[in-house]
Amino acid sequence: MAQATAIRLTGDDLRVADVWSVAVDGARAELSDSSRDRMRAARELVERAAHGMREHTYGVNTGFGRYVSRSIPEDLSEEL
Repeated sequence: MAQATAIRLTGDDLRVADVWSVAVDGARAELSDSSRDRMRAARELVERAAHGMREHTYGVNTGFGRYVSRSIPEDLSEEL
């Protein structure tokens, strides 16, 4: 049976029981305002790393694993 109240995702206190409630029991999940703000800030950081920064950022403007030393051209960063 689904829960009447949503699991509030804050980024600080997720429990296995919460994951179970959403994945198995069908409970709703919602992001807190502070979580949305932190996600936006993280996205902006990734966007800056992917576009125009000369600094290498693993998996953002470089390859993965053994390809870490390969730079990803900016025109392909959206695809990555």
